[in-house]
Amino acid sequence: MDGSSPEDLGYMKEALKTAREALQQGEVPCAAVMVAPGQGIVARAHATDRQRRNRISHAELLLLLDSPAVGIRRDSLTLYSTLEPCVMCTAALMTEGIGRVVFGLPSPIDGGTYLLDDLTTVARCGGAAFDFTGGVMAQECARLFAEFLDLPGVPTGMTQFVRVLLDSQDES
Repeated sequence: MDGSSPEDLGYMKEALKTAREALQQGEVPCAAVMVAPGQGIVARAHATDRQRRNRISHAELLLLLDSPAVGIRRDSLTLYSTLEPCVMCTAALMTEGIGRVVFGLPSPIDGGTYLLDDLTTVARCGGAAFDFTGGVMAQECARLFAEFLDLPGVPTGMTQFVRVLLDSQDES
């Protein structure tokens, strides 16, 4: 156990279920769920990079674009993701004013939570820095990413990305 709250563990398990669905569809197992206080999960999404044949169909962006969280204060929402949000997604989450992010696997390649340390960047995004907790159920997330490497036809770039993620997990 990584010292996370039972609530964080429960919602990360839901993100992992969505990641498993992504894997079954041949997608990278990056998935996220959006949680509103008193309502539980209000949205879930997983990356669809391979299906859409682009590199920006990230789970976090899809949640923000299609979220039914209309009328819910954005700063009260928590996003749970199997992978640390990239720079693009971190900026989008700040712009939208999401209150908190919990992620599983840290991403040394493109993880964007370091942006939260730069108040100028936060101000440029027009939102606010969010609280975040990383490493929640990271080993479980890593196992799904390892399974992704066994899928047929995974592009070389994605294979390299996942291998770096898994290697960095082994080093920590």
